[in-house]
Amino acid sequence: MKKITVLIMLLMASVSFAQLKRVDTSNFAKSEEIGKIQPLGQAPHMELTKLGDVYTFTYKDVEFKTMDQFRSFTLKETGSDLETLYSMIMEGFEKKPEEPIMLELSDNIVWLRFEKSFGMTVLKVLSSEKYANAPITQSNMFLKKQVEKLFGKGKK
Repeated sequence: MKKITVLIMLLMASVSFAQLKRVDTSNFAKSEEIGKIQPLGQAPHMELTKLGDVYTFTYKDVEFKTMDQFRSFTLKETGSDLETLYSMIMEGFEKKPEEPIMLELSDNIVWLRFEKSFGMTVLKVLSSEKYANAPITQSNMFLKKQVEKLFGKGKK
C-alpha cells in the first residue's frame, strides 16, 4: 500500500510540475497581410500586416549585410491614419522634400526620407524606439510602385 501511495504521489508531482503546456491557438486572431515588398527568392524587405486595429510594418534592417535582421513599428488606427500615411508618402514622391518627414508614433519615431537614385525618387524608412540612445534602423530603398504594393494599392 505504501508503494502505491508513493507511486501516485510521484505521478501527481510530475504532472503538476511539467514545464510544457499545450496552448489552444484556435481562439487567437490571425494577422491579415495587407502587402509586402519581396524581391524574387528573398525574404520580404518590408511587410504590412493588420491585427485588429493595429498595423505593423516589419522591414529588413540594411545595417546588417550578412544576416537578416528585421525591425518593426506599429500604427494604431484611430480613424484614417493608414490612409493619411499613404497620402504623405505619395506626396513625398511627388514633392521630394529636402528634409525627412518625421512622424511620432506611440512607441517609435519614424522618418520618411526621399532620395534620388539613378534618376528616380526612392523612399527610405528609418525608425527608432522612444527611449534614450535607441539605435536608428533603416530599410532598403523603395520605389513608388513597391510602396503602392505594400499598402495594397498596386497589383499583387
